[in-house]
Order: sequence, then structure tokens, then C-alpha cells
Amino acid sequence: MQTFVLDRNGWSHAQNVEACREILSALRHHAGRFECDIPGDPDTPVDEAAPTSSDEWPDDVRAAARVLRSLPKARIEPGGYAQTGVQTVDSEEVWAAFVTFAPWAFDAAVWGEDWGTIAHLTDEGSMSVELDTADQATIAAIVGASRLVPLREWHQRNKRPRRRPWWRRGE
Repeated sequence: MQTFVLDRNGWSHAQNVEACREILSALRHHAGRFECDIPGDPDTPVDEAAPTSSDEWPDDVRAAARVLRSLPKARIEPGGYAQTGVQTVDSEEVWAAFVTFAPWAFDAAVWGEDWGTIAHLTDEGSMSVELDTADQATIAAIVGASRLVPLREWHQRNKRPRRRPWWRRGE
């Protein structure tokens, strides 16, 4: 197994959402558990004066959020923010809701039955996946091989130069 990051550079949000959904669907056979946050209430009217991330959700994402918020382990906070809690993948309806919603979450994860990480999504669509050779070929066929970047290479590409501490900057 190797960890890869999905390089979404140059993609629109819609392209990224579609890629994340296709990847999650392709990895369904490994999924045993999942969790995600739901950063907003799908039933709160849009407030132009104080927009929230849920204001941008399409109807299918709002419907998926309703399913996920209704799960028995879900926790809903007074401001509307919710978390599914760790859920087992035992319903195709719930899994479909997760796949639909996950690219819009601030944090979402999928684990196998053995609790090994399968996929992790952050910040509305940044995605890393654990892939064996067969899955790597499947996912590369979906997004293109150049879009699957090994984690170590991703860190090297995105390494920020180290800054000197503020108290030593004049030295």
C-alpha cells in the first residue's frame, strides 16, 4: 500500500468534486467505516449578509447532508455544524450520501474493516488515498496517472522554505 495525494491543480471545484466522488465509489469495496463533518445546516435559508459554506451546496449535497445528519451517532451543534461520528458502511443509501457529501466536508475519512486508512479528504476536496497496485491503476484510469502523486513527492513539491524565528531575523 502506498499513500497518494490527488493533485487537483488547475481543476474547477466541480471537476474536483466529481473526481473525489468517482474515487470514493471505486474504493467502496474496501470501505468499512467512514466519518465526516457537515459544516452547516442544509435547511437554513441562505443569508446574503452572512453567507456560510452550506449556502453554496447544490440540491444533491443538501439532500446528502440531511441523510448524514439523521444518522444515530451524528452530533449536531447549536450553530448547525454537525459530525456524523464513525459510521459503519452497511447501507448503500448512507454510503451514497457520504460519497455525495464528502467533497464538500472540511474533514472526511474512510477506513477499512481493519481500521486502515482508505481515503482522507480535507478542506472541501483535498484528498489522499491509500492504494495497492490494482487500485492505483483503477484510480489512475479515472483521474490520470499524473494526478496521483506519492505522498513523499507531494511533500517535496510543496515544501515551504523554513523561516528564521522572528528574534533572529536581523542577524
